[in-house]
Amino acid sequence: MSSEIQFGDVEQNEPQKAVRPDRDAHYCIAAVGEIDPDNLPIYVDLDVMRDMEAHAHTNTNVELGGVMLGKQCIDADGKPFVVVTDSLRARHYEATRGSFKFTHETWSQITGERNQFHPELEMVGWYHTHPGWTVFLSPMDLFICNNFFNRTLDVALVIDPCNDDRGWFQWDDSHQTQRTGGFYLTSIRYREDELNHFASLYNHEPPMNADPRYSGYSIPGSTTQGAAMDTRKPWFDLLMVSMLLTQLFFMGFMVMKLGGAGESATPADIDAAAVAEDDPLLENRSLKMALSTLANAQGKDQLAEQMLEMETDRQQLAAGLDGQMARVELLQQERERLIAEYDVRDRQVHELSEQVTSLQSTISTMAEKAEDASAEGESDESTTFGWGALVGTALVSLLLGGGGMFLVRRETDDDVAVEQEASEMKFEAVSSDTGG
Repeated sequence: MSSEIQFGDVEQNEPQKAVRPDRDAHYCIAAVGEIDPDNLPIYVDLDVMRDMEAHAHTNTNVELGGVMLGKQCIDADGKPFVVVTDSLRARHYEATRGSFKFTHETWSQITGERNQFHPELEMVGWYHTHPGWTVFLSPMDLFICNNFFNRTLDVALVIDPCNDDRGWFQWDDSHQTQRTGGFYLTSIRYREDELNHFASLYNHEPPMNADPRYSGYSIPGSTTQGAAMDTRKPWFDLLMVSMLLTQLFFMGFMVMKLGGAGESATPADIDAAAVAEDDPLLENRSLKMALSTLANAQGKDQLAEQMLEMETDRQQLAAGLDGQMARVELLQQERERLIAEYDVRDRQVHELSEQVTSLQSTISTMAEKAEDASAEGESDESTTFGWGALVGTALVSLLLGGGGMFLVRRETDDDVAVEQEASEMKFEAVSSDTGG
């Protein structure tokens, strides 16, 4: 593995003494997650964090990654902290949905881009994505941390764009990686509202501010909505109220119109049979109500009559279809019965054929014996009688076998004819149903 990835000489600079961003009036900070005072403080520039999040959402089918630039520092009290002020996206990498590896080309590209920054800006860690796999360090991730980002203040960031989650990892006192409780977003003090807005999004909380400059911003792929500032003018609310009142007025007018038409209708204009409660054609309560409403509206009686006729035709067709289907079912049962009888007759014919074959074999044996006796000169009356018995037995067997086969064959033909008639009746029934 080490022969495949060569990161060159990683900086071994000593931590620089600097002022923490939360103690510098030029900056504003916002906490993301639950900050553990025992964890390494990590301060990430707002624009850098947004760029890494945006990179994570460019492709959720494979893992993506890059490196983070900034400074590893010690404050006035001698406590370490890390500041991330820029990031470089890795290219020419090897990645799948469950793994990410730097290559020689990746490192060459990162080195070339890093040389364009101020020399004091050093590499402070790396980041990569786990699309849909949650936040953790896999064995390959630990290999990269142990071999290429193994300084005490080096950090790692894992982003899961599918689950809108992210987590930072640091080295503990025993030089084992552990996840931190949270981190700090930083920006210049003029962008404090914007900073708080994005901190709320990363914390999955509703933003508390309503600055229209970024109220529409959101984290790509995040289910948390942006700030809901109402930028509508007062006249817009008045316009909406006026439209609603106008709609209510027209609805009331229509109700009054229909009500008056119902009261002025005469019995001659209404088909009493259309709304009769005991009409068997109107078993559906919803249909009764609809027909009553139509009948009470002046000039709608023809429509009600047409609907009644259509319902009558539908029920008649349904009844006819049920009868035809029952008939088809009976024909199907009869067909199955005939097929079963045909199978029985076929077995009987097969048994008779075997009996005929056995008799023919017996006759052949007797004939051979008779020929042997004739050859020895025993042509007496017993021989004559034997031949007569032999011939008689053969004739009787042939007559019985032929007659049995003829009778079975005739019955089989009759069954086939019955079955064909049943099939024709079924076809006519189905054709009738289809035509209806």
